[in-house]
Amino acid sequence: MVIHRYEQVSEAGAQRLFLALAVLVSILTAVVIVTMQKWSNTASNDALFLARLDHEVSDRAAEQWKGISLNSADDENAAIERRDAEHAREILDYIRSKHPRDESFSRIKLLYSQFFAESDEVSRLLRAGNQQEARIASQRRVEPCRTLLDAALRRANRSLDAAADEASRIANAVTVLAVVFAMLCVGLIFRRYDADQNKMDRLAARQEVLRETKERFEALTRNSVDVGLIVDLDVIIKDVAPNVESVWRYDQQSLVGTPFANLLPPEGYEAFREHFLQAIAQPRVHVTMETPIRYGNGSWIDSEIVAVNLIDEPLIGGVVMACRDISERRQLQDQLVFQAFHDPLTKLPNRTLFVERLQQGLDRGRRGADTVGIIFLDLDNFKFVNTSLGHVAGDLLLMTIANRLQSCVLPGDTVARLGGDEFAIMLNSVDDTKILGVAERIAAVLNSPIDLGGSDVIMAASLGIAMSDGASSNADEMLRDADTAMQQAKTSGKGRTTVFDLSMNARAVDRLEMESGLRRAVDNEEFRVFYQPIVHLESGMMTEVEALVRWQHPTRGFLPPGVFIPLAEETGLIVPLGQWVLRSACKQVKVWQEEFSGMAPLTVSVNLAPRQLRERHLVEDIARTLEETGLDPCHLKLEITESGMMEDAENTITKLRAIQALGVRLAVDDFGTGYSSMAYLSSLPIDTLKIDRSFVVRMTQSPDDAAIVRAIVDLGKNLKLRITCEGIETTDQLERVSELGCDRVQGYLLGRPLSVDDTSSLIESSRMRLIPEQFDERAYAIADANGRQQAA
Repeated sequence: MVIHRYEQVSEAGAQRLFLALAVLVSILTAVVIVTMQKWSNTASNDALFLARLDHEVSDRAAEQWKGISLNSADDENAAIERRDAEHAREILDYIRSKHPRDESFSRIKLLYSQFFAESDEVSRLLRAGNQQEARIASQRRVEPCRTLLDAALRRANRSLDAAADEASRIANAVTVLAVVFAMLCVGLIFRRYDADQNKMDRLAARQEVLRETKERFEALTRNSVDVGLIVDLDVIIKDVAPNVESVWRYDQQSLVGTPFANLLPPEGYEAFREHFLQAIAQPRVHVTMETPIRYGNGSWIDSEIVAVNLIDEPLIGGVVMACRDISERRQLQDQLVFQAFHDPLTKLPNRTLFVERLQQGLDRGRRGADTVGIIFLDLDNFKFVNTSLGHVAGDLLLMTIANRLQSCVLPGDTVARLGGDEFAIMLNSVDDTKILGVAERIAAVLNSPIDLGGSDVIMAASLGIAMSDGASSNADEMLRDADTAMQQAKTSGKGRTTVFDLSMNARAVDRLEMESGLRRAVDNEEFRVFYQPIVHLESGMMTEVEALVRWQHPTRGFLPPGVFIPLAEETGLIVPLGQWVLRSACKQVKVWQEEFSGMAPLTVSVNLAPRQLRERHLVEDIARTLEETGLDPCHLKLEITESGMMEDAENTITKLRAIQALGVRLAVDDFGTGYSSMAYLSSLPIDTLKIDRSFVVRMTQSPDDAAIVRAIVDLGKNLKLRITCEGIETTDQLERVSELGCDRVQGYLLGRPLSVDDTSSLIESSRMRLIPEQFDERAYAIADANGRQQAA
């Protein structure tokens, strides 16, 4: 505004100066024109006087010549001559006064005086009657003088004409210049007027924009959720936006002149003061702070204040503060923080928060005598709840268990869900006795039935315990130790509690080495396929072989499947390993069929792991393997465990039917050890049940096991399924299963798993007949010495 007024003053002064200059130039132009005109008129008048003088001289000369001719000169003529001479002298004096420095006029006066003097002498001679002398005097003195006078008069006239012309030209030129200047001034004035008019229009437009901007700003301010204030260096409110009435519920004028500290909590004023001083020290730099502000209704609202020092601004002269309600943002931040550190289902702390609290507990333990203990908990067979009752029931189960776990600990302890069905409990200030007591309480509450929408479920869990030793400083390591103890408990039979000891670390390291070696073995083809005979009881012929994989470890020798198959299933390596076994077995059986073409073709049984059943391209892989090896699908039998089929029964049945459509036969392995449903069993596309060896080996001593075997055989017969008994090791067992009506038998009595070469030798030597017509125990010792040396 100050600059704008200064511009207006400067423009007004320039206009006045320009106008004064135009007036002065106009006056000077008029003076010059008048002076030149007067000069021209004077020259013209002087020329006229000289003309009259020349006329009088001519008249005088004519009168004298007349008198000389007539020889008359009276007194009256003499009086006229004197009068004319006097008049001529007056004219000469006037002209001389006008041109005092012009020598030509002095000469004219001298010649004129001489002319009149000579003329008077001639007149005197005429009056004296001396006509001849008068004539001679006129010719010799008057005429030459007259000639000189005429020449001087002509020169003077020319000089006066030139002066008049010069004055006229100067006057005309000045007039033209004045007209041009006047036109220029008029043009400049009009141009200036137009510029001023445009400026006025722009100024009016700017004022209109400013007015609209002001109105819009006031409207925005009235409807804004941010409250703007101006405070002085003492944090006294100088001005406040009008929307403070609608946002903060304060009267606008009531806040002006009051300390801003009245709106802040006492405990938060020092922090505000520190940020305010930062804003004072850094002009025009925005400083942001957060603090609660008390509203007019008495509530405290979390707010963000952005302060900027504009003290040097004349129109402001203070610190501007914009205050915004951030309570919703703070709630969202708290919610995001909670989500980042808590399990969304159970609302328990997640792994990140648990490890953080565990680390804090370990840090306290190093500073004092506090001992921290953790329990790592994994639910046993939780996946069967999801597969049988659905994921909604599984989620309800997890939430119920979370609540029960919290009821077993003190308020300062932490229960966390680490993921899936894994939980962890951190206990403060505990010893071995106390933490074992908590573990017992956990086992007890889990043994209580849980209602899952009409189905009562009792869950068991494997628990691993780890205790800090006072020097432990790494929460991840302690959690790993508890996890290791839990894995040991699960391996020992589930539903157990195991306390970590250092030997478990060695086993864990060994497991890691085994896992690394297993990955390498898949790439390096360190596996070998062994084949165990399956004998048809009625004919005594070996009609099938079961393909069993062995790992030829570089340093540990041959390892049985029980050592590495569970690890392969956990790591997912069972998929490429299973594909390799399937391809190798199909290829080898095809070779035997061609080599021993005179005998009944063998069928090969290959185990199919549950993890393989979940592979999307399993059916395509089996079809491709059969096509590449040339084996007839009817000579391939895939064995699936009872529990493996029940993980996702509906999808499993669909996939098994697709496999059956290829012509491949299917068998349920280890039947009797799982949790299969009779409804599912009747709909499964299988043709063989394999009774688990755990029932067979005890059937001669335990009536109950014998009853189970008999029931399974009857069930299979009723479902028109073939029955294969595993684990036949004695002739008594062979006789019992034969009496029960089993179709096929498999076990060490009939043959151990053999290498490819040994199996070829067995086929060639026995011509595939492994049971003679009479049951002779010596006939069952068929397995050669090489076979007994192989690892079972």
